[in-house]
Amino acid sequence: MLHIEARVMRAAARRHCQHICELIDYGVEKPDYIFIVIPLLGKDLYKLRNEQINRRFSMCTAIQVGLQTLKAIEELHLSHFISRDIKPGNFMVGLHENQQHKTIFLIDFGLAKKYIDK
Repeated sequence: MLHIEARVMRAAARRHCQHICELIDYGVEKPDYIFIVIPLLGKDLYKLRNEQINRRFSMCTAIQVGLQTLKAIEELHLSHFISRDIKPGNFMVGLHENQQHKTIFLIDFGLAKKYIDK
């Protein structure tokens, strides 16, 4: 599955996607060990929502979260992949290098499939 994840993240990097988790390194160590290295990210949206009063984001936060998650899905589709596993737990909050504002990143591409736009 990590082969698929690396393939998706490389395709997204070629398109300079801002909301797809960056692949720092990927490799195979002996036949039994496959690894990927990604930046350290914060909590996922599922955990963050459950920490809120009444388990809800404010209207302003919900709008910002919605816009960024939709942008992440759009970037994935423009990279010619579909996720097949969209859920709050697969969106993480983090920071881009040299930026102050929080960004939502889409992660977990183990079920992703490549598609061809005809």
